[in-house]
Amino acid sequence: MVIFNAPHPYCLQLALDTDLAQRAASSYAAQFAQADSHKAFEAKTDSETWDAIFGKDFAEGLLSQDDKAIQIAQWKQDGAWEAMLNWYRAARFDYSGNPSQRRQPPKPVISPTLLVWGTNDALFAPSTLLGLGEIAPNCEISEIEGAGHCVFRERPTFCAQLVEGFLSQCC
Repeated sequence: MVIFNAPHPYCLQLALDTDLAQRAASSYAAQFAQADSHKAFEAKTDSETWDAIFGKDFAEGLLSQDDKAIQIAQWKQDGAWEAMLNWYRAARFDYSGNPSQRRQPPKPVISPTLLVWGTNDALFAPSTLLGLGEIAPNCEISEIEGAGHCVFRERPTFCAQLVEGFLSQCC
């Protein structure tokens, strides 16, 4: 398994329970999890939405006009925004910082796993990696200094090399 800048849900929940910075970074997700949150996206223009989500990457040349056109066409499909935001609703994370119950660790992930992690991720704090070794003992973390949340877009060649090397070792 190869993962790019996404913590295990259990580790993310623990960080949400204990790390104020992670709760702040996840405030967007708490909003997305609200019923009818998709209506806010549907009410904006395509350009407003694109600029808010992808403007920085587009300005830095990490995305093209073709990428923009494809994404906007996908957003225009009936029910697209609701379907995309349903993930946040279904995940059922507790963003309150006041867990009402003790979190039980999940069964360990035993598959060989590579987690490629940009160290400048604005969405996931380092605290989201705490405890990962216990629940994913076969997880190798490859940190990429200076890369952000979309490390695969920021450093595509290096990420491809990491994946190729990982797969050649484990498979």
